[in-house]
Amino acid sequence: MSKSKVSAVMLNLIKIMHHEMTPKIFRKGEIIVEDGAPSDGMMYIISEGNVDVYKNYGKQDEVCVGHLTQGDFFGEMSLFLDKKRTATIVARDDVSAYMLSRTNMLEIIVRRPEVAFSFIEILCMRLDSTNASVANIHTNEVTEE
Repeated sequence: MSKSKVSAVMLNLIKIMHHEMTPKIFRKGEIIVEDGAPSDGMMYIISEGNVDVYKNYGKQDEVCVGHLTQGDFFGEMSLFLDKKRTATIVARDDVSAYMLSRTNMLEIIVRRPEVAFSFIEILCMRLDSTNASVANIHTNEVTEE
């Protein structure tokens, strides 16, 4: 599934289920989700704007690990795992997003099982990309030794 198809799937989800999601606006520079914060069971789908994804935000070893834009989503781990947030998400500019709760996601999956399949496909793509990045890092470390 291409990036454009992922965006299309998520934007279509907004169209189908917008009445079950909570719209929210975040201002430029606003921290939307903070690394280490308790899970609140919310996922966010960006309808407009851009965000940056950080590890160690505000610290000396801060690293921007990604950029997300319209149709992208974040916080999906919070829907399924009761763990602390794993990254800090900061609005790069003004951002409009829809918040989707664990309960609402389960309702959507029951009514529209194809949404679950698309979502799993997207998560598998992300895992594949992460695995490739880890393999690349490992290869670079071995080469440097």
